[in-house]
Amino acid sequence: MTDAMPGCSPITSTLDFVEGSFEQCLEGYLGTRRRILDNIARAGGGRSSPPDVRRLGSLTLSEKIALLKPVVHPGFTKVLLTETASGWCCAMANGMHGIGSADHVAMTAEAMRKPFLRVVLNATKGAESFQFCHTDFAGTTKAERVVYVHNEGGWRFFEHGTPLAFEKPEASRAKRKRDRLTVDMIGDYCLALGIDLRAEGFFDGACAIVDHPPMPQTRPVRA
Repeated sequence: MTDAMPGCSPITSTLDFVEGSFEQCLEGYLGTRRRILDNIARAGGGRSSPPDVRRLGSLTLSEKIALLKPVVHPGFTKVLLTETASGWCCAMANGMHGIGSADHVAMTAEAMRKPFLRVVLNATKGAESFQFCHTDFAGTTKAERVVYVHNEGGWRFFEHGTPLAFEKPEASRAKRKRDRLTVDMIGDYCLALGIDLRAEGFFDGACAIVDHPPMPQTRPVRA
């Protein structure tokens, strides 16, 4: 599945999804950014500026990736929100680890009371990481399901929460930890939610880029 996105890594190594239309999710994300910027400004005794957002037309995934470059580290300086060929909006960033562990999109989903999904597809040899993290904020209490495998000098497997109906429970008993969550399994799990990462043109459509102020140490990554 990662081969279906040539030239897109590492930007697509972490993909965040919020269930809802592109316009709903964009407005929700901008609201989250305004609250964060307001809090930072209040802590510093100043006034915040509105988030810097650029709405773009309908573009292909490769065109969107080109607009996100250069890749930077640490952190990120641009977040792209895009409609998809599903009922979910996707967010990705120009960090060396994609959007990384930033929780702005999850905060947006929580404020919207919508399901949130994070998919990690990092196939870097010796530092592989594959994750499927689903949180449903729609109910009275959030329901969280996390499954991941990491290679950190040795493979590790972790799971938390009640397995979802479409999961393959036998996989968690596989002898090799690296086989307990594979790229194909993540693709199947996403498909069960209506997210077809394998479909050509899945990420095509309207999008917007929201600029994030860089940290002092943030620098472009050399190719």
